[in-house]
Amino acid sequence: TIFGILIFSSIIGIITNLISNRIEELRTGKTKIEEENHIIFFNFSRRLIPLLTELFNAYENEKQSFVVVSNEEPLVAMEKIKNVIKIPKNITILARKGYAWQKSLLDKINLEKAKQVIILKPDIGELFKTEVDCDVEVGKSMSFIIGSKEYDKNPCKILSEFHNQRTGYAYLEFTFFTWGVKEDGVTPEIVSSEELKSNILSQCINTPDLTEIY
Repeated sequence: TIFGILIFSSIIGIITNLISNRIEELRTGKTKIEEENHIIFFNFSRRLIPLLTELFNAYENEKQSFVVVSNEEPLVAMEKIKNVIKIPKNITILARKGYAWQKSLLDKINLEKAKQVIILKPDIGELFKTEVDCDVEVGKSMSFIIGSKEYDKNPCKILSEFHNQRTGYAYLEFTFFTWGVKEDGVTPEIVSSEELKSNILSQCINTPDLTEIY
């Protein structure tokens, strides 16, 4: 009887430990994402929250999943999002830690079945000290994604935010020269924050009332 109790207790302990480890992996974002037709964001910048808010309104009548990839721990990233905006019931947000140029990450975020990739320009800080550093990170990420086997299987739409527009197109030209143009792929779009700021400033000079709106 004692021997049976010991064996039974050991089995319960092993099962409990396995379940606890699995729950911890899910909480800390170590498992592969099983979502499909999801939108992937790279880099947790100050533009992420306003962008998510707009997309929540755009998808208010349908289910949509978003994946946020940054150098933040997944739990920290999710707390930052939840503390600022309310996530609707039809929206699913998942977070993973890493960079777009990490080979193992693209499989973990299920790039093969993603709808769109948005590469945000990271904020200037300890990791990226200048706008050039930020543009290099975005360019490196875009080039690696386009050259990956996951993107070969699913050449989805890519939107990349650069500070300098010329730098963005230079990276795009380099990427196509290196990997070639995907026959069934969509040409990545380049957005320049510097160019947008200049246009907004010009409009505000001509029409001062627009300053409040912007």
